[in-house]
Amino acid sequence: MIGHYYKDQFYKELNDSPREIAIVDSSYVFNARTTLTLEVNQSVKKEFDFFIRGSDNMVYFKGQKSMTTLKLYNQEDFTVMKSSYGLTKSTLYAGHGDKHEVGTISHKNSLKGNKFCVDVTNLATEQTEYLDLNCEPYYRTGCLFLGREDDGAPMLCKIYRLPKKGFTSSVKYKIEIAKNIDHALVILLALFVVQSALDAEARARQRRRR
Repeated sequence: MIGHYYKDQFYKELNDSPREIAIVDSSYVFNARTTLTLEVNQSVKKEFDFFIRGSDNMVYFKGQKSMTTLKLYNQEDFTVMKSSYGLTKSTLYAGHGDKHEVGTISHKNSLKGNKFCVDVTNLATEQTEYLDLNCEPYYRTGCLFLGREDDGAPMLCKIYRLPKKGFTSSVKYKIEIAKNIDHALVILLALFVVQSALDAEARARQRRRR
């Protein structure tokens, strides 16, 4: 069942959003599909934990993690979005502080994979959008749906881990984003998925040492 869900997600096709979904700002909503690469920074001395690059290899966003927070920065190192980092529920904020709450991420019980419900306020409609963020058990893939995946909701984003090349220890993920959805939200959710994968791997290493 685990292998089937991984393949289902990996080969699933993107669907463009039927409406504009702006969470931070409409300037982060594009009329074309985008593919980005998320790279985990493994340097010992580092200011940022993640780099998000475009197809031109330019860094467009950076990510930073503390014990309780994930932060997304733009090219000017301005905090675009942040998330508290909890086991069962996380809160999403626009900007640097905690004043502008824009949504939540809640864990859902599932035997199929790691599933989350993302509730966010759409600036374009002033309505709440309900999104499914579903990952296979090892976080090798994650998909974002506009509504419930089980109801056939359109898939707006796909995140998947790239195979390692040679003896390199680098960790990279691809992010495929449909048009008409806020890239800041999608990239922060991608950081959430990747950090969840790193945490799961760290716990597995600790268990093996016992």
